[in-house]
Amino acid sequence: MVACAALGRTDRAALRERERILQLLGFQELDKGLYIRPDNIETDAQAVRQRLLNLGLEPQALLFVGSQLDEAREADIRQMWNGQALNEGYLKTCQQLVLTGHRWCWVVDPNDGTSDFLKGRKGSAISIGLLHNALPVLGVVYAPVTEDCGADCIAWAREHMNVRE
Repeated sequence: MVACAALGRTDRAALRERERILQLLGFQELDKGLYIRPDNIETDAQAVRQRLLNLGLEPQALLFVGSQLDEAREADIRQMWNGQALNEGYLKTCQQLVLTGHRWCWVVDPNDGTSDFLKGRKGSAISIGLLHNALPVLGVVYAPVTEDCGADCIAWAREHMNVRE
């Protein structure tokens, strides 16, 4: 869990950047300023914190492991992610990686949320990733229309990438 309520919400650019960083690592907002994600993504809280900081999350954000929540809250949390869709997407991606047989592999989702985009709804995105030996080395997410500022883009590249081929 990441608690960001104390970081403020008046700086819209900082808030957007914070939300993008958290979403990039799979976090969703449970309550105002409190973000969670399933613990099966990565269980090492320190590693998650370091990744968040490397992406630009404010160091004042409080990261902690939450457990033993009441039953009602647990039920709410379980509804936040579509487990079947996530599992199917993961298996499809794994199959595609195995089928290519190449050390370098581009992974492209041309328009996540195509139907929403065609209906004029905000929030769709184009996602592109580059894998080397099945490990991500580059990622770009471009949202052509966002809630408050038109187009937006976030990109990531593995640090110290020194690959020659």
